[in-house]
Amino acid sequence: MNTIKLGIAVLVAFTTVAPALADTIRCESSNGRENYCRGNTRGGVYLSTQLSSSGCYQGDTWGYDNGGVWVNAGCRAIFQTGGYNGYNYHSSNNYNSNYDNNYNNHNKNNSDGAVAAVALAAIIGAAVVASSSSKNKSNSADSYETTYNNGCNAGNKDRNAGKSRDYTRHSGSYSGSNEQAYSSGYNKCWSN
Repeated sequence: MNTIKLGIAVLVAFTTVAPALADTIRCESSNGRENYCRGNTRGGVYLSTQLSSSGCYQGDTWGYDNGGVWVNAGCRAIFQTGGYNGYNYHSSNNYNSNYDNNYNNHNKNNSDGAVAAVALAAIIGAAVVASSSSKNKSNSADSYETTYNNGCNAGNKDRNAGKSRDYTRHSGSYSGSNEQAYSSGYNKCWSN
């Protein structure tokens, strides 16, 4: 049952957080006109590949908001969402000379992708800890109950055999960590 709960927690986490991590948006300005391309930009945006010979400069010929990317003045490009990527940031095209602006804008305003990844790790970690804790509590409760019942059975046998009440004669049947459970069961059932 705990494995099912863990699986559900991971599934919920991925369906909630994964959309904020990364997406690709192709946006093109035709005939110099502005074009708006919808997409998930919560994790930040950077120019991945410039497709036009016209310059693409963030804040001038392209930009983004919470709903997507805009381009104008002939800028045509493929944009990556989900944050800074060092490999694509220093892309090989010669048209995007505004690297520092892209990087600084992401660091200043758009850390949602990193936050989402940390949140996902926290959710998975919490689910694993909860599953482990639940399992340990269950094993602990089962161990106490089993030891208590063993003590009870020994108490019944001693009473029925006319022996004095002394659970310590069965010291090989319990360990120091579960002695209390054994003695409780023994004394309760020897008295009955």
